[in-house]
Amino acid sequence: MNSVNSSTGLSMFELRYGRCPRVIPPLIRDDSIIPPNASEDAIAAREFLTDIDSTVREARDNLTLAKVVQAYQADKDRGPCELFEEGDWVMLSTYHRREIFKKAGEKRAAKFFARFDGPYKIIKAFPATSHYTLDMPNQPNVFPSFYVDQLKRFVPNNPDLFPGRERAIPQPTIVDGYEEFDIDRIMDSRRRGRGWQFLVRWVDQAPSEDRWLPYSALHECAALDDWVRNGGDGPAQLLDSVELN
Repeated sequence: MNSVNSSTGLSMFELRYGRCPRVIPPLIRDDSIIPPNASEDAIAAREFLTDIDSTVREARDNLTLAKVVQAYQADKDRGPCELFEEGDWVMLSTYHRREIFKKAGEKRAAKFFARFDGPYKIIKAFPATSHYTLDMPNQPNVFPSFYVDQLKRFVPNNPDLFPGRERAIPQPTIVDGYEEFDIDRIMDSRRRGRGWQFLVRWVDQAPSEDRWLPYSALHECAALDDWVRNGGDGPAQLLDSVELN
């Protein structure tokens, strides 16, 4: 309970209760506590406490040794980390976020998922610990801090040299003079003032292109009806209309 965390500089007990735990009797050797004519019980108690202190110290040494060995084994095959700066644009690995590319109940093999998505802008850089914080306003449920091994530098395509690599952006459909884009599904909803906003994912677009749109822009949207049928939140008039259908 008195072990100090290397990151906080404090023990977990002190963080929780605001003080360090008292050890009674103290696990320190003080020959003055036991007089020369002490009983056998007092001597045995001192030896018992000394053994406990020795065991705790040995356990701490073993934990430190284990950390050193683990770090050595992990670093054997690692090369130098690439350094990024605030303002750089990077691509983010989807290895731990593949579920956001699937619809509910959809079965897709992992090999068909995109390996990286983005680009995202670095807003905070911690090169000493190889961690970087990304600007991800359209994914509020994702903690935006990532280790450097999940990032790679974004290199914009040169359309003159590689015209075939330009990502095709779906063109809007003109309906009654207004542009309409194809919506894949609704990802999330939130209240804003007196109204509602919905996080929209477009067809054939990466999650980085998700956008929060007001309810007024999503009238007669089948994806919004599906969102409500699957238990999503929304305005009362929307919930009533979907339930009536």
